[in-house]
Amino acid sequence: DTYDSGEDVTINQEIAIADIANLGFVSASNANGNTYATFSFKVKDGTDYSSAAGTNTMNIAAVQDLPTTGDQTISATEDVVDMYASGDFTYADVDTDSISHIKITTLESAGTLFVDADDDDTYDSGEDVTLNQEIAIADITDLGFVAAANANGNGYATFSFMVKDGTAYSSSAAQNTINVAAANDLPTTGAQTISATEDTVKMFASSDFTYSDVDSDSISHVKITTLESAGTLFVDADNDDTYDGGEDATLNQEIAIGDIANLGFIA
Repeated sequence: DTYDSGEDVTINQEIAIADIANLGFVSASNANGNTYATFSFKVKDGTDYSSAAGTNTMNIAAVQDLPTTGDQTISATEDVVDMYASGDFTYADVDTDSISHIKITTLESAGTLFVDADDDDTYDSGEDVTLNQEIAIADITDLGFVAAANANGNGYATFSFMVKDGTAYSSSAAQNTINVAAANDLPTTGAQTISATEDTVKMFASSDFTYSDVDSDSISHVKITTLESAGTLFVDADNDDTYDGGEDATLNQEIAIGDIANLGFIA
């Protein structure tokens, strides 16, 4: 009871009434409608065919077609929450029904996928998406993703979903892949205690300034944000490792790390 290639009826083909149950019809994929198709025929009484032909008209009742979906790659940024829109979920429906829901069928492989319960576009504890959670498309802007702190990379995370047309979900799931663009992370610093000797100039080195950077960028400058509370902090303009008048460091002065050996202190 299925059409196979090569089984098409031909013009003026005769079919014995004993075999009439083998005569079938199928519309084109997803096609329907009243008077969708017609065909004409004659009937035989065992001796002769009718002089006139009859016409059968095919009315094809519509059936609910499942929506379909597909994979997408979505761009996000390191340390920034990405809130979704309906366009981030591939959807098609031959019945022209609109998307009504998505269902999360595989949880995120990295980072955090969440539903923003308090509408602050920020992930809060307890807002994690759960397996097979359904989200109405009207609420899709509450679905968000954020990578782990300072994490980035193409193909950083994936999650899978199905789409619903208001009646039923797609038969298969699609996968969204999240590319997380790197962002420049601020370096960090910290306090140090440095030893110097009375009446002796202390010239600094880069290691005298605590520095860390998760992006592995090298230190390039230091900025003096508070002047010395005693003694003299200076930049040795003439490279003689001695303080001379006019060489005092100034507030917010920037010193390139290549010149840090010219920064000195004397009590």
